[in-house]
Amino acid sequence: MNERNFGYSENEIDKVENNTGEEKTFSRRKFLEMLGALGITFLIGNTLGAKEHIHLNNDNKIEHKETTEERCEKMRQAAVEVSIVATLRSQTFQGIEKTNKKIEDNYGAIIKDAAKKYQVNEEMLKALIFLESNGDCNRKNDIGAVGLCQFLPDTARAYDLVVNKHIDERLNPKKSIYAACRFLSGHEKLYGNKDLAIETYHIGAGNMADLISLYLKKNTTIADFDLADSVKKNNVTYPKIFFTCNSQDKIINNYAYIENGKKYYENTNVYNIFEKRLKFDNAPIYLWRVHAIMRILRELKNNPIKLEQDARRFSVENIEKDVLIKEQIKFLKERGFNNEQINKLRLGEQFNDR
Repeated sequence: MNERNFGYSENEIDKVENNTGEEKTFSRRKFLEMLGALGITFLIGNTLGAKEHIHLNNDNKIEHKETTEERCEKMRQAAVEVSIVATLRSQTFQGIEKTNKKIEDNYGAIIKDAAKKYQVNEEMLKALIFLESNGDCNRKNDIGAVGLCQFLPDTARAYDLVVNKHIDERLNPKKSIYAACRFLSGHEKLYGNKDLAIETYHIGAGNMADLISLYLKKNTTIADFDLADSVKKNNVTYPKIFFTCNSQDKIINNYAYIENGKKYYENTNVYNIFEKRLKFDNAPIYLWRVHAIMRILRELKNNPIKLEQDARRFSVENIEKDVLIKEQIKFLKERGFNNEQINKLRLGEQFNDR
């Protein structure tokens, strides 16, 4: 595997963190000694695949055991915090304020009605529109996504939008928002999980199905399973998929397509899904970015002065990109992220200067 495709190689992370050109192997012992006074969570093995994790007290003695669910939730929160910083660096406070006003003034009533009808979180829907199009109903991207909610043609048709040579209902804000709600509501009911529905919106149902299959094959003994039913029974969440599956974990017996009754197999693993299929637009971390926008817009409403101060603090003018990435790596390692998990967060791309 070419480690650089994840953003930083393992050695590069340690170089950035230590501000040195020397290659340095990350040492858990040194890390424990450095943070022993604070008490940290020690990961059993190299991944989060274990059912429980040991939490150490100030004397490095076991204080309590932490479940994978608890651990992944803490890491999800940390990933969102990093995405908040990245968003504040990539957009000015004035830009955030302007986009929020445009969405609220032009589409606020539609968002509220559609969210209520389909029982979708209104804040999340607004954040999704903010992230997808910055409130521009005429937006078109390079891969063919169009409109306020950035539907591709086939997905738009699947959710009752007319797309042909003469009509493109993706450009109709109301129809586009209602279609997005149908998508989100349908996938939330399918999986019983809001976060899986949000991430599926961006990466597509097929890619999400492969990621879920990979997680189930790795963490359960079920040979054949109904995907949606197994997600609910095994409490599968996107943080679990993202943080516990290693780059080389494979989906066993997965096939790419069927032709003339014959199955054609592909070697599918996290690396192939994230780096070959989803290399565009930070797709694997879409969920963290949506939650980051939700938090930012909430802060804009409740405490705009603080948000403006934070935006200024992380601006290009006040902090260099490499310094900021170094701080974020330290922040993530203090919360139990390993190097591969940090790579998957794509700090080098998230913190691109505006």
